[in-house]
Amino acid sequence: MRPVDRRVHARIEADLPCSLAPDEGNCEGRIRDLSHHGAMIVAPLGYADLGDTLSIDIDPPNAGQLTL
Repeated sequence: MRPVDRRVHARIEADLPCSLAPDEGNCEGRIRDLSHHGAMIVAPLGYADLGDTLSIDIDPPNAGQLTL
């Protein structure tokens, strides 16, 4: 049986470097996909828990820095 995709908005595949910042400490990570309501971030194991809110600084190629 195939899983059902219940997403209303499409995911956009990405591979962007980013810096993550919770309340304390920073970490380097990578954005693997983006959607209207979120992003899949790859970071060191244990850095944050599912559902945590983080600040994300993105350094896209050929553009200025973005902060989400």
